[in-house]
Amino acid sequence: MTQSLRESLLEKNTKEIGKLLIAIVKLEPKLSELPFFNLTSFNTQLSNNYGNLSWYLIFEKEYKEAINSAEKGLNIDKEQTWIYTNLALSNLLAGNKEVAMRIYDKFKNQSTSNKKSFKEVFKSDLKEVKEVKLLNLALYDEILEKLNQ
Repeated sequence: MTQSLRESLLEKNTKEIGKLLIAIVKLEPKLSELPFFNLTSFNTQLSNNYGNLSWYLIFEKEYKEAINSAEKGLNIDKEQTWIYTNLALSNLLAGNKEVAMRIYDKFKNQSTSNKKSFKEVFKSDLKEVKEVKLLNLALYDEILEKLNQ
């Protein structure tokens, strides 16, 4: 698959997923009124949706909104620690390098809520945004060096 085809597919899928996530998040207040509503599982799913929405917003270059979505997800369910990967990345891309580095430093030697290494997820995320030219090579190298310390 060529790079341009990959970018085109990523852009198309990202936009569709983003639209779905936005719709789900907007339904939140109405769903909690249903009699069969399970708040615990709903909160976990809603938290995940906010985390996924933050990822989508990063690729839309809506970094402040990505930060807000990640923070909302973490406020709803603090057990969804994987969202910190999106919070760090969106802060980095928004120019809040110090905030991003504090998150990277705090979590780099831990595992996410879905049992993956934060360090490896951070590296993978950085590589992805570098490939679509959201992150310059110098900053990419700098962050990778700090993650490896």
